[in-house]
Amino acid sequence: DHHAYKDITPRGFCQGGRGAFTVTSSFPGTMFISLSALTDGTSNTVAIGECVTMPSASSNKIKGGIYTGTAFSTSPSACNGYRSSSDPSVFTTTTSVSSTGRGSNYAYGGNDYTYFNTILPPNSPSCQYQVNSSSRPACYSLSSFHSGGANVVLADGAVQFISETIDCGDLTYSTDITTGQSPYGVWGAMGSICGGESKSL
Repeated sequence: DHHAYKDITPRGFCQGGRGAFTVTSSFPGTMFISLSALTDGTSNTVAIGECVTMPSASSNKIKGGIYTGTAFSTSPSACNGYRSSSDPSVFTTTTSVSSTGRGSNYAYGGNDYTYFNTILPPNSPSCQYQVNSSSRPACYSLSSFHSGGANVVLADGAVQFISETIDCGDLTYSTDITTGQSPYGVWGAMGSICGGESKSL
């Protein structure tokens, strides 16, 4: 499962995190919430979604790959800048792409393997800035082999196709957001369980 989640280091927002599935700072997957905690509504909250698994350790493919390194800031627009202009399916570099990548160790449940953020639209690059072993500001994008987007399951059980053109608001905001409404438009609002947003698909 690939979880909708915007800030991988919860800081007291709602019941400890912003997404339907969340983590504690000590170990992934240890925070559990009830449906009643989804005060934005189960039909307005993304629960799980698709993610392409990294094809190989040497791959620089956008789908399944993760750009990682000190060059990535916490700005989603910076992450988007690592897509090659000549071939939008790959990163601009191979030297700063993770050798593990998305889905490669899904059973472990780590953020980079299994989580996604509702920040950049589906099939966008995924980027991780590893400050230290426990602090990894990141943009993890949904991905699929469908044309033009990817599927998600909402908290009410409905399946919804998310277009690559979905409104993502202001991508210059830092990914380190802890309170209030998401600045990332409709897509950001869909990942927040209790931001008070009225936006819906």
